[in-house]
Amino acid sequence: MTAETRTALVTGAASGIGRAIAGGLREAGVRVIGVDLRAGEIVADLGNEAGRAEMAARAAELSGNRLDAVFACAGILGGGADMLSVNYFGAVATLLLLRPFLETSDAPRAVAIGSVAGYNKADEPLIAACLAGDEGGARDMAAGRDALNIYSATKTGLARFCRAQAVLPEWAGRGILLNVVAPGLVETGLNRETFTNEKRRAAVAAMMPCPMQRHAQPEEIASLAHYLGGTGNSFVTGQVIYADGGQEAFQRGAEAI
Repeated sequence: MTAETRTALVTGAASGIGRAIAGGLREAGVRVIGVDLRAGEIVADLGNEAGRAEMAARAAELSGNRLDAVFACAGILGGGADMLSVNYFGAVATLLLLRPFLETSDAPRAVAIGSVAGYNKADEPLIAACLAGDEGGARDMAAGRDALNIYSATKTGLARFCRAQAVLPEWAGRGILLNVVAPGLVETGLNRETFTNEKRRAAVAAMMPCPMQRHAQPEEIASLAHYLGGTGNSFVTGQVIYADGGQEAFQRGAEAI
């Protein structure tokens, strides 16, 4: 990573994985433009179109229309339909609106934060609405659906979106590498209730068994994102890479390949 010449934009930069990514980049000398709902170089709500437009406009001002890396990390767990607007539509808007800024970089990279829950494809109609760009319809469909079901749909949809986009002339054809990091359970504020509620923690452990018998720290996920978003990665694109202590391999088995 040629840290002294690179500028990166990180959404969700005030907490969790986004904060770890932003912090690590800054320590490496990268100029970071942090985006978050309440604090950062750009304060914007990616859960609505106005906030997404504000993010793009401010990013243009602060970066001079030039970015070397984009990390789409902003996400929530809970809030029903709002999860769709932030986790999927906000992330997709981040990537699409900022892609032109990456074209001027000598080594443009983009990384989205997915989830191990993203291989759960049970709610195909909701996923299809996301991929069709029908935010209003997707939000209507979310009514009455379980929160984890909605969350999984957002991460499955995001992974599919990124894989489809990554191979297009606008991305791979211009040398812009786009990948997804899919963590398992990470010890962040987003999952605070899981880690402090013993009953819920036990239920999650049973539902999401981790062969390493522990959960990740944000910095462990950030290190993979740093590689994919840096110049050390020169040929990996269109991939969903699980950083989950072996959970996906354990649950899906060899037949998933």
